[in-house]
Amino acid sequence: MATTTWGNLARWREGFVRGGAREWGAALAQRRGLGLDLVRIYLGVALLVRGILFVADQSVFVQWMDRSGWFAPVALGHLVALVHLGGGIFLALGWFTRLAAAAQVPLLLGAVFLIHWQEGLMQPGQSLELAGLVLVLLLVFTIFGSGSLSLDARFGIGKRGASG
Repeated sequence: MATTTWGNLARWREGFVRGGAREWGAALAQRRGLGLDLVRIYLGVALLVRGILFVADQSVFVQWMDRSGWFAPVALGHLVALVHLGGGIFLALGWFTRLAAAAQVPLLLGAVFLIHWQEGLMQPGQSLELAGLVLVLLLVFTIFGSGSLSLDARFGIGKRGASG
């Protein structure tokens, strides 16, 4: 089934380029999962970039941790950067998606409730809103896994039972 998904994507792209608006709508309606795949890929890349930023300049992370009263901010910074880097790559590729998303959830719970909560809503940086959104998306991918455009689907990872 996974092999046909990649072939279907190529056929869909050809029809997308040649077809009109009606065909477009019908093609997209049949591939609703593609939207979630694109969100998963974007989320993975965003977390990867966040991990790179934490590695490049840990002073920002250390300031957040100091402000929240956490101990050992440098050690925690290394852990957060590592999980964001690895988890971001895995999410973007759709490789062990549930595990990659689940590994991020405790970090985002900390970010939402320990770091950004005291900033409040409707602030110029909107850190609380964005961290909350990322947390919800990670929960969605932890529960539902990756879509058909993923290495999980390609190699049958995460299927439950014979019917998948």
